[in-house]
Amino acid sequence: MNKLQRRVRTFIRTPPIKQLVAIDHKLTSQFHDWVYTHTYLLHLFMAIRVILNVLGLPLFFIIAIKYIANKKLLLKIFIVWLIAEILIELVAKPFFARIRPECKTYNVKIGPFHFSKPKSFSFPSGHSFNAGYIIALTWLLPIPYKMLITLTALLVALSRVALGFHYFIDIFTGLMIGLLLGFLATVI
Repeated sequence: MNKLQRRVRTFIRTPPIKQLVAIDHKLTSQFHDWVYTHTYLLHLFMAIRVILNVLGLPLFFIIAIKYIANKKLLLKIFIVWLIAEILIELVAKPFFARIRPECKTYNVKIGPFHFSKPKSFSFPSGHSFNAGYIIALTWLLPIPYKMLITLTALLVALSRVALGFHYFIDIFTGLMIGLLLGFLATVI
């Protein structure tokens, strides 16, 4: 553990942050349990996870390519996204090393889909980063279906908590990073 990680972990152990994390754990657990007891919601969030996690980002980029004439801007948007995605997965998650929540949906099989606990860390949520990035680009660029895309992206982020893969703080942070970088990618 390096000096910066020790400082961050010391900060995380301060009473206000510990209290915030405790509230986050409790709300996440309550929401996940509520979704788990309502089978139709559990199936809905699992369908969202499977369908949108596989098709969402490619479909969005196809829409963006169709509606954004400036190819240099498209390339910049893609490069910012790619660099951010790599930094989140290879730098931020190992740096913070937040363990994923324990939940009831790990090792659940519904139809042909099997859900097992991811091997990576929890903070920040990469899927929520993607959702925030897509929301920012949708509202800042001439892309149609703004409300539909926004709602879909938010459902993807919420599905991460509903299925027990992330805490609320993870998805909130991922969304904020995505919104900020989406804004920066379009204005720089």
